[in-house]
Amino acid sequence: MLDFAREITPLIEKYGEVPILLNLTKGMNEEQLTQHLKNESLKNPYVEILKHLCSLLPEPLSLELLHLAGINPQEEYSKISGAQKAKFINLLAWTPLTVTGHDVFKMAMITRGGVNLKEINPKTMQSRIMDGLYFCGEVMNLDGPCGGYNLQWSFASGHLAGGLNRLLT
Repeated sequence: MLDFAREITPLIEKYGEVPILLNLTKGMNEEQLTQHLKNESLKNPYVEILKHLCSLLPEPLSLELLHLAGINPQEEYSKISGAQKAKFINLLAWTPLTVTGHDVFKMAMITRGGVNLKEINPKTMQSRIMDGLYFCGEVMNLDGPCGGYNLQWSFASGHLAGGLNRLLT
């Protein structure tokens, strides 16, 4: 989600809102979702659809999706019409959402932008424009996918910028 936010934020700023389709069921496709709900229903045929759906999603989200599909949460799976099931399965596999905003800079986990890399000596992190000025981490126009890459870049570039490698030799 954090990597996705990096890509969608400029689109929100440009268009105001961005419609997306999101799979909330761990990537299960329509066929897999249909089979999962059939299997749950076969194991417990008199249990309400809400309970079957809660095997995939949290209850509040399950209730909202059932509402959007026009299905009574207390209905048994076998009593739901084929058209309702198809609509619901499609909604599960391709949940439509509209992103309308993002949190402000103070909530950011990573940043974009910064000092142009062409203005920095990559061997020392020193500015090519001003001697004695060094850069590291996200102050530079460089960011990677989430998962520790940005932290690693901050540590490695900080090591170079701090001159530790020059002090130790």
